[in-house]
Amino acid sequence: MIYTATNPEIESMINGRPMSKNRGIAIEFQEIPDLVHHPEWGTIELKAGQKKKFISTYTFSTS
Repeated sequence: MIYTATNPEIESMINGRPMSKNRGIAIEFQEIPDLVHHPEWGTIELKAGQKKKFISTYTFSTS
């Protein structure tokens, strides 16, 4: 999911001043939507002591 503060729903403060529009972008890494309804796709469950690691790489260009 990608979120931008283009039109913030609430007024946020940064260093005591209101945050301006388009101040930043957040990229939230999430599991496959509807995964819990499709067991053939795998699971998001982690058992005690189990570790799971994902690596996501994004490349941006200005050309």
